[in-house]
Amino acid sequence: MFASLGRGLRVALEEMKKSLRHKKKTLGMIVIPLVFIFLLTTGFGGFFEQGLFIDSFSVAVVNEDQHPMAHLLMDQIRGDEGLQELIAIVEAEDGEAAEEMVGRGEVFAGVVIPEDFVGSLERGESRELILYTGPRDPFKSQVLTGVMESFMYSVSAGQSGVNAVWDYYREQGLSLEERREKIAPAIQDITFRALNAQDTMMREEQVEGINTMDPGVYYLHSVVFSLLLFAALFLGRDLIREKELGLMRRVPFTGTSIGEYYGGKILGHSVRMILFGGGFLIAAQYLFFSGWDRSLFISVGYLSLWILLILSGAGLLALLLKKTDIYFTLGNFLVFSLILLGGGLIPYYYLPYGLDRVAAFLPNHHYLQGIQQIRLGDFQGMIFQGMLIFLGSLLFFILGVLRINRGAGDPS
Repeated sequence: MFASLGRGLRVALEEMKKSLRHKKKTLGMIVIPLVFIFLLTTGFGGFFEQGLFIDSFSVAVVNEDQHPMAHLLMDQIRGDEGLQELIAIVEAEDGEAAEEMVGRGEVFAGVVIPEDFVGSLERGESRELILYTGPRDPFKSQVLTGVMESFMYSVSAGQSGVNAVWDYYREQGLSLEERREKIAPAIQDITFRALNAQDTMMREEQVEGINTMDPGVYYLHSVVFSLLLFAALFLGRDLIREKELGLMRRVPFTGTSIGEYYGGKILGHSVRMILFGGGFLIAAQYLFFSGWDRSLFISVGYLSLWILLILSGAGLLALLLKKTDIYFTLGNFLVFSLILLGGGLIPYYYLPYGLDRVAAFLPNHHYLQGIQQIRLGDFQGMIFQGMLIFLGSLLFFILGVLRINRGAGDPS
């Protein structure tokens, strides 16, 4: 057993030495991924920005109320920096003009603050704002309705308090003019308090997920995993070619069985990919991102398990398909499908409906999800998954050895 293991390791070392002889190829494997990481991070970094993104739109506003508080409301709308990025306010002469502008498509919506809007609050009444919208974009209509309701609530939040003060002054025998004079500061104070309070009534919480990762880190892992898929593709191609050229039948003359040769070849490619992928992750993350931490080295161990699984699976698939053209056609289709649908270019959140569910069955999707769990410190949750990956690797490896030993006498 130990002699067989030694012969397999000797084959693995020979495979690793072959890769070191091609210095230009090795340099290309370092430079090209860095270029792709930079391009992908620059091009698709917007997918990792948090928030709700919709195009800005114009709104025609008509203020028919001459009360000072109505002007305060308009100033508050114009002074909101968040709204300025979303809504461009256009002045209109009257409600009819605003409605016509909406109909012609000059603005998305029209808002009318009716005459005596604030005065109605003083009398304990409530006049409604008027909103004109078109059917083009119901989502924007919903957003605008929410904005209007927010500011209506801001102004009317102190209505009951104002009414109580109004009744108190009336009981004291003050005239209508005296009550109006005294109630104005109360309205302003309550309204300002409501406007200030709205900034503290909502706290934004961010749900951690794939798209909350730093885009550079995301594409660092994505590119390394994509390189693993291509390495697996070429490993299988080499195995089939060696068998087609009759090289496999010459292996026993070297004192090494075909099973030992196959095992050593898989092991050699795996160790080479672990050294390259792990070293690349550590160096790139240290130089360009967050530096070294425990999660980085756990990520390298996690990647190593996936390398064993993917390469042993590719070797088994090559032995089953036997033909180079069939294997390469199917292999290319699988690799590019995994990259596109598994999150290699964009997070699966943004895939068309239905395709996002396909991602749940793809290995690179689970790899990136695992990296996210490691980043969040959920190391215990990764133990079971790591055991499954290792057992899968062992199963593929054993099946591959059995398959190649069984077909040792097959000239095809």
